[in-house]
Amino acid sequence: MKRTRAINNGNMAMLSGLPPDVDPFAFISHQPQRSLPLLPTSAITILAIFFVCHTLAAAFSLIILVLPFIGKGKRRPWLLRKIYLEASSGEELFNTPIYLVNAGILMSLWQFLGSNMRYILIFSLCKPTCLEFLFCVWYCLVFFFFLGGGGGHIECLLCQVLTVKISLGLLIIFDTYSQWSMTHCFLVILYSDKKFVITSRRPNWLQSPLLLNTFFLVYPLAVTAAVVPAIALLSLTYSDLQGHTIALKEILSRGSQVWNQSQHASHSAVERELLSSQLARTMAELGTLLEQMGALVPRLEEYFTTIRSMMLFFIPTTSLVSLLRLSPVLRWTDWIDN
Repeated sequence: MKRTRAINNGNMAMLSGLPPDVDPFAFISHQPQRSLPLLPTSAITILAIFFVCHTLAAAFSLIILVLPFIGKGKRRPWLLRKIYLEASSGEELFNTPIYLVNAGILMSLWQFLGSNMRYILIFSLCKPTCLEFLFCVWYCLVFFFFLGGGGGHIECLLCQVLTVKISLGLLIIFDTYSQWSMTHCFLVILYSDKKFVITSRRPNWLQSPLLLNTFFLVYPLAVTAAVVPAIALLSLTYSDLQGHTIALKEILSRGSQVWNQSQHASHSAVERELLSSQLARTMAELGTLLEQMGALVPRLEEYFTTIRSMMLFFIPTTSLVSLLRLSPVLRWTDWIDN
């Protein structure tokens, strides 16, 4: 509420210094648009390095995904396996099997998708006009071929903005899934042998299969359940702000026309009163709309902060768990040697 009052007070202070014969609606319409400052050369260089690195990562991941299906030695990779842990006597240690997924396939898939999401974000920072053009072409093609019609420029821009916001959420999800697949890869290394035999000297890293299955299933679902609503709220709020911006331009255009008509001295008293009434209504609509837009801006910043906090929490946490799962692999090799 304080932010809303500050925005409205700033607008009133800006208009209070205008001469009486100046059109306030045209003055607001011709104010310079606020935009993000251009990135310095050093930042663009770093983003270019990231772009090249993720291009190589995406190409390498795509090769891993496609290689089993091409060539003479075609073989369909396995996706899911289950194993039972057995004691040295052949008795099963646990009734529940451990479910193992092909971490190499999944990790390559998430890395490939995450690299593509980074392309969108890098283009949005370095070349927003190029990104707008690409999404306009994409939108028109999709709208024409699947919906049988053409789209306007506003819908194209809205599609671009929403896609960038969604790509940010997908980037968090895919990065987390990629790290989680690496963590699961260490689990596959530990338990991949179906004839796995545990002697009386049971290693301390051996845990319940039910706990491991639940752990590796619930965490990615929790990440998705946390990120998707935040991105949805951010996209909806930004869509509302876009709609208010379009309505603001229409009100300013209508108000400018009424203002110019009211400046002519040839109008009768009744016409002047009617124009004054229209002008007052337009000013009231403008004030209400500015108040609503001022309320949306803090919400937009709050959702951005929430998504940033999720990124700073989930990705480092997943990396830490991955490192913790690496230590049993190292101890397992020592245990086998001994």
